[in-house]
Amino acid sequence: MKKNIETQIKPLEKLAYWIGLVQADGSITKWTKKTGKIKYYLHFSNNSLTLIKEFQSGLKYLNRFSRYIRKRNSCSFESKISVNSMLKILKFLKISRCRAYFEPPTWINNNQSLFGAYLAGLIDGDGDIRIKRKKYPQCAIRITSCNKEFIIYRLIKKFLKCSVFITKKQKKIFFKNENRFIYGKWFELEFLLSSKNSDFFLSYVLPYIKLNYKQEKLMGHIKNKYAAAGI
Repeated sequence: MKKNIETQIKPLEKLAYWIGLVQADGSITKWTKKTGKIKYYLHFSNNSLTLIKEFQSGLKYLNRFSRYIRKRNSCSFESKISVNSMLKILKFLKISRCRAYFEPPTWINNNQSLFGAYLAGLIDGDGDIRIKRKKYPQCAIRITSCNKEFIIYRLIKKFLKCSVFITKKQKKIFFKNENRFIYGKWFELEFLLSSKNSDFFLSYVLPYIKLNYKQEKLMGHIKNKYAAAGI
C-alpha cells in the first residue's frame, strides 16, 4: 500500500505549502454515529478566508473537492471534508489525528525548494513576523506550537544556516464566569531573517506566502537591508 501511495503523490512545492498550512491550522476529528459507524473529517479553521480557500484548493492534490465554509464567529471560518478513504494518504503526508510535532514528509526533508514552500505554509498558519530594534532592525519569525518543535528546529538550521531558539511561554487567565484560573503553556520557535538567508527566502519561501501583510513585511525588511548595503 505504501508504494501505491507514493506513486499517487507528486512532490510539488504547492503541495508542500498545503501540508505545512494544514499541519498548522488543520485537524482530523473522529465522530461516531448512533449506528456505530465512524466518520473522520479533516477540519481547517482560520481567521483568513484567503487561507480557507487555499485549504480547499489544495484538496485537488488528493483528488478531492469541497466548497463547505462555515463562519464560526465574528472573525473565524472553518472548512471540512470527510476523509475516511484518505486516512492512509494523510498519514503518509504526516497529517494525522495525534500529531505530536510539525514534521514534513521525508520527500521534503532533503529539498530546499520543497522545504521553503512547507515553511511558508507554517508561517502563514502559525507564524508571526515582527521587526525588533529601531536603530539596527532585525526581522524575527516566530512559529507557535504546543510542543518543542525539534524537527523544524533542525531543518531550519540545515537549510537557512542560522540560529534557532525555542522558548517556553506560560500565561494565567482568569475566567470570571467560572471563577477560576486557566494556565496556558506553549512554545515559540524563533529565527531571524538576515543577509545570510534572505536569498533562500526570496527564492523558496516568499513566492508561496499567501497572506499579503506577512509577505510585505518580509519583503520590506529584505529591501531595506539591501538598500542599506548599497545593493
